Amino acid sequence: MNDCLLVMDIQNGYITDETRHIVKPVSDLIDSGKFRYVAASQAINITRAIMGNESSEGKKAIDFPDGMPTDRFDIIIHKNDIAELTAGFAKFARAKGISRVYLAGIDAGNCLMAVTINLLGNKICPYVLENYCASIDGSGSYQAGIRALKAILGEKGVIRGCLR
Repeated sequence: MNDCLLVMDIQNGYITDETRHIVKPVSDLIDSGKFRYVAASQAINITRAIMGNESSEGKKAIDFPDGMPTDRFDIIIHKNDIAELTAGFAKFARAKGISRVYLAGIDAGNCLMAVTINLLGNKICPYVLENYCASIDGSGSYQAGIRALKAILGEKGVIRGCLR
């Protein structure tokens, strides 16, 4: 089966104290070779609107953080909104025969949830990797997002723990 890891919005502008902890585990997951395909989203306009052109550490807000193995990305989908991401990913998934996608990244209560719903509408089976997700607003927002994702996907659709 052609499974894909979809890395959502892990970029400098979204790296905060509440999200920093997932960069290394997601990078390790990308490097693990567990997935036939690795796709990444890169928020463009919304990042600039929310964060400006630079992160708090002076790096370009839209860039991926240092250490992220971007050479392993089969596709980077530049997005201005969720619909654009879903359409771009669905086209890629159909071309590659992807039927299951595993989501990791930022923001559990917003972008990850919207993409999950849109993937279901495109007949692509999403799984959320709970330990590889975070929320900019912290653990309250993260927990609310995970609860909502479990309501949408069921307990088996949200995978807890680290993939080895």
